[in-house]
Amino acid sequence: MDVLRHHFVSHSGSRNYRSRPDVFDIDQSYLVVRPVDFKWNFQRKKHLSGTFIQVPIRTDQGFNTFTAITNQDNDDWIFGCVIKNDTEKKSTKQPNCQFAVNLSQRSTLLPSVNKVKKCITLNTTELAPMYNTLLILSPQSKNMVDISGEFYGKKERQGKLEVPKFWEFPYSLDILQLSQKQLYFGIELVGLTAVTQAVKFTVKATFCENLVGADYGHLRTFVPWSNEDSSILLHENVSNGVTFRLQTARPNKEVRNAELQFWLNPHCKYNVSMQISPQEVFGQIVRHYLFTLPAFLMMNLMLVLVWQTFTIAKHGCCPSFPAAHRTFAQPYRVLVVANFMLLCLWLVGAEKLNILHLPLPEKYAVPDQLPETLISIFLYLVAYVLTLAVYFLLKLFVWIIGIILSPCINRNIPFSGIAVVPVLVAVAFRFSATLSSALGICMYFAKVASAQVKHRKGLHSADLYNLRFTVLLLWLLITLFGAPSAVTWLKNWSFGHHLTFDPAIFPTLISLLVFPLEGALKRSVVCRTGGYCIYMCAILTALYGVGHIYRAPYFGSIALVIASVCCGGVVSVDKTLDKNKLE
Repeated sequence: MDVLRHHFVSHSGSRNYRSRPDVFDIDQSYLVVRPVDFKWNFQRKKHLSGTFIQVPIRTDQGFNTFTAITNQDNDDWIFGCVIKNDTEKKSTKQPNCQFAVNLSQRSTLLPSVNKVKKCITLNTTELAPMYNTLLILSPQSKNMVDISGEFYGKKERQGKLEVPKFWEFPYSLDILQLSQKQLYFGIELVGLTAVTQAVKFTVKATFCENLVGADYGHLRTFVPWSNEDSSILLHENVSNGVTFRLQTARPNKEVRNAELQFWLNPHCKYNVSMQISPQEVFGQIVRHYLFTLPAFLMMNLMLVLVWQTFTIAKHGCCPSFPAAHRTFAQPYRVLVVANFMLLCLWLVGAEKLNILHLPLPEKYAVPDQLPETLISIFLYLVAYVLTLAVYFLLKLFVWIIGIILSPCINRNIPFSGIAVVPVLVAVAFRFSATLSSALGICMYFAKVASAQVKHRKGLHSADLYNLRFTVLLLWLLITLFGAPSAVTWLKNWSFGHHLTFDPAIFPTLISLLVFPLEGALKRSVVCRTGGYCIYMCAILTALYGVGHIYRAPYFGSIALVIASVCCGGVVSVDKTLDKNKLE
């Protein structure tokens, strides 16, 4: 419903004023009402004759703004004209000008419990050189007519409010009390700049005088830099709440603030309060940062590979996934290091390093927003738990596949992934890179299941299975990044369209090197160097892969191949174990 309301109510397009031209012929048979006060209200239960409300434009007493609200459903309803002094004395019942300029295109539609509600706000200092009078049309109607107008100074009705900090969420602040006979009030929200902020405003209309079935006011939130707005109706003696949250953060060069706009019923009083909404803040974090979760999953898997390769280099054995994950996959090992490196690089010279496209560190960020490091640590911990859950599910699946493939493994049927690499490369270029990567995962899945079965039967140690299992997890995650391109390819398969270059082709080609390069190097120095290279890939993922999610597969595929190359130390141990077992 929020999507439908956004596109068909709040952003339904401009109103089509099609009935009359810009220059309007004034019907001299209509009656004229001339308000004498700067605040006025025109009400009729039944309007049997057309009427013009003739309002002189006022710029005295600090007045520079005019607001009018009407419930009439006529497209052309407000005009500007020039009345000469001698013409004004001729008649008091008929309009004093024959021609007027249509100003109705500047009006705004408001939500209403009745058929329609429109308002307009005009700058009288801009209109004064061209017109000296406003004409508001009230045509014949069998329904109730309610038109209100007011002159005021813009500064008197435009306030500024500092948005509270996140840790002030338990407190509700009474920020404003609006008296009767006011049509408009606006509040600029200073400090509401980040998508991790959410403020709830509560408005209560009280002491409404003899209003039955009428509108008690309207509340509108407006974001100028993204042109987003939403409106709600106010009700009497009820706490009307609206949560103000941003869909896009304020640009660095933007000087305007988000606004809270009130169109009021002149017969009511209003109390306004605000409070930080922790639920909405959490929703904003999920909405705007949850898509970066795969990058944090990739960092977890890379740190597991780092500890496994370090252990291979030092002891010649590979620890299990849970042991390596528990020992080395803490968030400070990658996030704190990445933020420190980022800050050091920017201190060297931010302008000179723009070519690296580094993200903005928190030192230069807006101080009122929730720190990015806290959000990153939170998402990393979520990925930490999720990685263990995926590990146990995949381990169960590998065990089932191992039981199915055990007859082939017991007969020592040879399998070499090198032979299928050319086929997978051809599939990547001819069809879809993600499809080629998925087929490669199926081949590698067989190798993992084979290592698991041989370990269960005592033919191999668990080291090769442990390392291959982590490589398989990382490869699965890399393939998931290419899912959008695979979906696009499948949707265009039946149409035969020539698609553009697949962005997943490079991570796929790098990942396919797992088959020919697995266990190529067996020296401990190479394994330790490979561990440091994987660690650097994890840091680069924290620097580049969080803000630009599709850069992460490139670093992940490089770490994948490096870890496979480091299998050499494990393979040599396994061969010794096989020889001893056979003897």
